[in-house]
Amino acid sequence: LAASTDELLHELSTRDPSERCWTWYAENQSVGFWARRMAQETVIHRWDAERTIGEPAPIDARVAADGSDEFLVAFLSGDWSDDPQPAPYGSIAVFGSVDRWLVDLSADTVTVQRHAGTAVLEADSNAQISGTDEELLLALWGRRPLPAARGRSIAGGRAAQPVGPGQSITVAVSSSGLFRPPPVSSSGPSSPGAVCSGP
Repeated sequence: LAASTDELLHELSTRDPSERCWTWYAENQSVGFWARRMAQETVIHRWDAERTIGEPAPIDARVAADGSDEFLVAFLSGDWSDDPQPAPYGSIAVFGSVDRWLVDLSADTVTVQRHAGTAVLEADSNAQISGTDEELLLALWGRRPLPAARGRSIAGGRAAQPVGPGQSITVAVSSSGLFRPPPVSSSGPSSPGAVCSGP
């Protein structure tokens, strides 16, 4: 573990974050993607480890907010036509301490938009979920229950279904857990050095 950590830190610290680099996320093919991904991976598994022996240390608010953004934008949004999701469908406004997202759910597509204004999101969404940055991050990764949803209803097929506590995002992506594992090419890299070498 120590040797792998040293190798990863060496790769990340000796490269420019903007340097082109293979990733599984088409929108961000850079070394910076892996710096963010490994930081967020470490945060969640550090929390897991600390919880086994007591009360986990708090997660920094900005780190947690960035983790929620990564989850919603990089992991959740996109084309789900190969794994259609069950109802309910609709728009969910997600409110962190500072950051805001509008998540539009359908059977085969999830779109996520970042927003600054609270009033617009409440008007455009069927339901809202809010919590501290740490609460949202841990809920999205299945470590804590989602904060209770509030709002009108989420359309499911032709009928509208009431929104219940924790129903919104959980139901929409429940068939494979909270997120779909990213596609990995059979020719994909097997080490940090391989990830970032070449054009």
